[in-house]
Amino acid sequence: MSTNTPCSWYGVACSQGHVQGLELYGNQLSGAIPTELGNLANLAWLVLYSNQLTGAIPSQLGDLTNLQFLRLDRNQLSGAIPPQLGNLNHLHNLYLYSNQLSGAIPPELGNLAYLENLYLYGNQLTGTIPPELGNLTGLSFLVLMNNQLTGAIPPQLGDMARLNILGLSGNQLSGTIPSQLSNPVYLRNLGLGKNQLTGTIPPQLGNLHYLMYLDLANNALEGEIPVELVNLTQLNTGGGTNSTDIGFNKLTASMPAVIVFLASKDPDWAQTQTVAPGGLQVTPKPVNSVELTWIPIPYAGDGGYYEIGGSMTPGGPYSIYGHTINKGASTYMVSNLQPCTTQLAVRTYTQAHGDQQNNLLSAWDIVTVDADRCVKAYLPLVLR
Repeated sequence: MSTNTPCSWYGVACSQGHVQGLELYGNQLSGAIPTELGNLANLAWLVLYSNQLTGAIPSQLGDLTNLQFLRLDRNQLSGAIPPQLGNLNHLHNLYLYSNQLSGAIPPELGNLAYLENLYLYGNQLTGTIPPELGNLTGLSFLVLMNNQLTGAIPPQLGDMARLNILGLSGNQLSGTIPSQLSNPVYLRNLGLGKNQLTGTIPPQLGNLHYLMYLDLANNALEGEIPVELVNLTQLNTGGGTNSTDIGFNKLTASMPAVIVFLASKDPDWAQTQTVAPGGLQVTPKPVNSVELTWIPIPYAGDGGYYEIGGSMTPGGPYSIYGHTINKGASTYMVSNLQPCTTQLAVRTYTQAHGDQQNNLLSAWDIVTVDADRCVKAYLPLVLR
């Protein structure tokens, strides 16, 4: 670089006497990104990925109003994403993944009307997903996985009609899955696993006829799997990294069509669900005690137990009597049963572990106790 003609330098591209591109990826560059790059008013692409760059992303890059392509991924950049990047009105591609970026995703990124690809995964981003990202109606790829994002999934993400891939796995997102995520009809990849999502699977997801990859695993989703999912005929078979995975939730399936469908897409899905045990029975024992027996659930691993409760009112609330040692147990002796207990119940508990952030409690399996017990228990008091 001992010349005064930068257009001849390695990695520098010029057009009509102006620097139009810097492509210096994979060159072991270190140190900070110079703020002076913001003076290159005609720069169309800035490609610095796969180096060892450190420090913050200069806010001056927001002055590059002709920039179309910005790749700073796979460095060691830290600090917040500058909201000034929302000024890049002609930007088509923004790649900031695999750095050490922190703080919130700037809602100003929703101003990037021409943006097609937004990759922010593999950082330390916090806060909520800005609903303003739903303004990016031309976006094809939105990948925010493996950060520390919290809060609900904005239903506005369903406004991105051209969305092809939505990757939100590996965060701390909570709340329900918005039914609006079924609006991008050409969606091929939906990754929501390893979060804290609750509620049921929206039946509207069955409208995603082009969906090939579905990851809902390691959440706290519950209830019956909707029959509409059988319409997702393009889903890949379970077992690989690009397949169907709904394991480690609280999901059930009773409809034959759903059972057959899931057997072909995610064969072991039922082996990892925290669901209520079945076949609960009660056997009276001497001294105001009863023995409960049930059929253990298939998912015996990863810690946990069965919790036993009782109630004087049908439907609860249930007072907790205790719990078993593990999920392999099938019996429990309830001693000193309270008079007038009308229902006994058992539910499954699985503790958080590995990729599963949630402590899971299933619904109760309930059995009715002999209603005459209440009369028998108090009759001596009445006669006295």
